[in-house]
Amino acid sequence: MITIRRSIIDDFDSYDTSTVTKSQLYMATMHHRSDVKNGLTFFKYMLERIMLEHDMDKISDFDSFHNGFITRFEDRKWIDKHTANNKHHALSHECTPEDINLIDLLEIIVDCTVAGMSRRGDVYPIIISEKMLVKAFNNTFNLLKDQIELK
Repeated sequence: MITIRRSIIDDFDSYDTSTVTKSQLYMATMHHRSDVKNGLTFFKYMLERIMLEHDMDKISDFDSFHNGFITRFEDRKWIDKHTANNKHHALSHECTPEDINLIDLLEIIVDCTVAGMSRRGDVYPIIISEKMLVKAFNNTFNLLKDQIELK
């Protein structure tokens, strides 16, 4: 959980700013900076988790991955399971995963870019629907909001 303090500064639209001292404004700003740092740290940990987990099923079930690879995945069982269970393959599916978020989209961008550059020297265009972008944005917002405890 990310614990944040209620600010002494209310919404600017309805607040008499003349009642806030310079010292109070400074402290409120420092608290805000700390809150933003904590929120970004939450996303940093999400990125670290995805970084560590990326394509782990290729390693944990390497024999099946290898067997599929050498036959160009004629038997679709392994590759279909891999793409279904890894949100970084969401662009290859017709439906958007309900829990897709911006961290997943960053993984898609990195995966497609480094795979394309290392294998072909270029990257195929990454085409993403507006629906997926909006869903990822909203899910990311809600992920963070759900982590916040207001004191």
